[in-house]
Amino acid sequence: PATPQPYTDLLDALASADPVNKDAYKWIVGHMQSNGIRADLAFYNVTLDLWISHERLAPVFELYNKLRESDQPGFTPDAHTYGVLFGLLRSVRRAGEGRQKRLPRLFLPDNAPSSRTLFREMVECHLKYTQGHMTRSSPVLTTTVLDKALAVFMAAGSKYGFNLNL
Repeated sequence: PATPQPYTDLLDALASADPVNKDAYKWIVGHMQSNGIRADLAFYNVTLDLWISHERLAPVFELYNKLRESDQPGFTPDAHTYGVLFGLLRSVRRAGEGRQKRLPRLFLPDNAPSSRTLFREMVECHLKYTQGHMTRSSPVLTTTVLDKALAVFMAAGSKYGFNLNL
């Protein structure tokens, strides 16, 4: 069976080389669909990266919510997904404080979760993956994504950042 990996690689290269080329993105998705190839989580994660670079944040959180609500194995958010979203929340906060030059006028859409909600959803996703066993490993919780979440909480002066740091 055909795999979405070549299309994911194309999309990733597009995000690096020409992130504002919407026609190329549409061509990649159209070609994939015409060949009956279904996107996977890696493709969706690269799509999130691309939409963030386009500053199209409402679709980012629409896609995140669809992934979060998915019952299909391999289609729920992973550490990359959450890392991208926590990084976005931190960038928006820094932009609001005038410390982020790259995203100077970026605002979160109404469908964006708070950092606390995002963290809770990440833990719920981990528990779903591990069938309720918090101490088991999963592709959802990694030290890298926990570090990104901690950075968001610490930047906000949140007591949650302190509790995670213990």
